Amino acid sequence: MSEIDRKIYHEQIRLIYNQGPILVAGATLAAIIVTLFLWRQSPNPGLLVWLFVVGLSSALRIITISLYLKSDASIREKPIWGRLFWLGTFSSGAIWGVWPLLFYSQYSTEYLLLVSTIVAGMVAVSTTAGNIYLRSFIAFSVPVIVPLAIMHLLSGSDTLVLAGVLLIIFLAINFFLAARGNRQFRELISSQFENLTLLERLAEEKQIAERAIVAKSRFLAAASHDLRQPLHAMGLFLSALGNREHDPRKLEIIDDMGKSADALNGLFNSLLDVSRLDAEIIEFNPIHLPAASMFDALRAQFMQQALEKDVA
Repeated sequence: MSEIDRKIYHEQIRLIYNQGPILVAGATLAAIIVTLFLWRQSPNPGLLVWLFVVGLSSALRIITISLYLKSDASIREKPIWGRLFWLGTFSSGAIWGVWPLLFYSQYSTEYLLLVSTIVAGMVAVSTTAGNIYLRSFIAFSVPVIVPLAIMHLLSGSDTLVLAGVLLIIFLAINFFLAARGNRQFRELISSQFENLTLLERLAEEKQIAERAIVAKSRFLAAASHDLRQPLHAMGLFLSALGNREHDPRKLEIIDDMGKSADALNGLFNSLLDVSRLDAEIIEFNPIHLPAASMFDALRAQFMQQALEKDVA
């Protein structure tokens, strides 16, 4: 069994156990109703024994369900829980299957049809459980329907024979619906687990990317001094060149070159500051800045381009 199949199986068991109390209560209530109606026609002590066995089976199933619901996740993952639920549903179906073998000949057609209707209703309800866990549906519905249908077919009554045929058809239809629903339910659970796996991988990849960004930022922040050295050297060379030059026009060009270098240095400093911000190793220290010097630097940086495009 693959990992995804194992997860699907445990999810099926969890959901079927959550529905278990309702299923058990419904089957027990149906047994009480059948016993009360049949007792009115023929007070047979065997009915009380049969009802007691139904109640005992239901009590054991409720105890098993309670133990599962109170257990922690590691204990719930043991395979015995699926077998116990299957055994509980099979025992309940078998007890119902014994009823026609013991009491069929004692009741009239009307009462037998009433029992058939109740049995068909229980099978229809158990189809919803079969959508979750198909084995539980088979374990309950087959022993419930088949003995009663066979007794109908052997009764010799046209009405009961027709009822027996309809019960078999009804069982086949519900099995088909339960099998298809179970397949779709498994696909739905599989998609949910695949989505969870993708989300977990996405979270892991996001963490890796964030760590890489922080590592890059820390590297740039640590190497900022070495990266600034070439620009600093350029500024020194321009300063030395300006000291040796006396032509005003050339000095103006050198001055503009220096301002462009300063602008490049400022841009580089901004990029490094962003890296330091990402690395969380910079402290904010806001200061006032004269706008004139900033615009003068922009003039020096873009004046030549403006002159070339005749927009100055």
